[in-house]
Amino acid sequence: MSRPFIILLIVCVLLDLGISNNRSYASKVESVDFDLSEGEAIMVFFSLSDGEATLIKDGTNHHILINTGSAASKEELYKWMNMFGIKKLDEVIITKQGAGFDDNLMDVINRFSPKHVYAPNGYQMKNDSSYEAWKEGKHHQYSEDISVRVLHNESTSTVSMDIIVTYGENRILYMTNNDSSIEKKLTKLPLSDTDVLKVANYGGGTTTSQPFLEKVDPQAAIIFETSINRINPDLLERLYEMWIDIHYVKQVGTVVMKMTKYQYEIISISESR
Repeated sequence: MSRPFIILLIVCVLLDLGISNNRSYASKVESVDFDLSEGEAIMVFFSLSDGEATLIKDGTNHHILINTGSAASKEELYKWMNMFGIKKLDEVIITKQGAGFDDNLMDVINRFSPKHVYAPNGYQMKNDSSYEAWKEGKHHQYSEDISVRVLHNESTSTVSMDIIVTYGENRILYMTNNDSSIEKKLTKLPLSDTDVLKVANYGGGTTTSQPFLEKVDPQAAIIFETSINRINPDLLERLYEMWIDIHYVKQVGTVVMKMTKYQYEIISISESR
């Protein structure tokens, strides 16, 4: 598991940051430049009013977008993409078929011309566009340091998948499914060195459970915002009791995890809507 270190600098309009600890900071911005070297990357959890979307960008300018947010937050997504200087995408990954996850997929394809689109096995693509179906156990290596592995594929009800993203020694567990049986299944996997947990179902429902959190043992949790679900207060209590840093994008703004191959920092960037 990678370890965090001390924050060096924050500039409100243009950011050029070194690696630091996993405390979060907020600042209003117009553009963001992390000046990434070849051995660095960022994973950006966008603050959208509804739905979720996450950008991965490394020092070689490889750009990956995970999910596309809801239709209502499309312009917010594009505002953030522009703020981070994204003109083209290499890949788009969809982790769930449904509102808040893939609403803007076709528009993203038209606007950013990704080379590849990946989705769970069983996904129904709109407008007959092509994509690669990822089955459970699929491991995709994007570069020497960035990889994604499918831990669980759900096709019986809502088509979806739970994945783990790795950059060097940094591991981000990107949960989509809000189901106790899936959590029990995943606790049998070697996930104890997870650094950051992206919480499933916007923190609503009956999970994420205590046994699952104890097994994964993340240092930080990311919770996206939705216009429908409310965060389960029991989940917040569990996270607090385990001293897990909570980054709720509705409150702190867009969350940026900046990484070297061995360490990381988490920074929050607020932007008035």
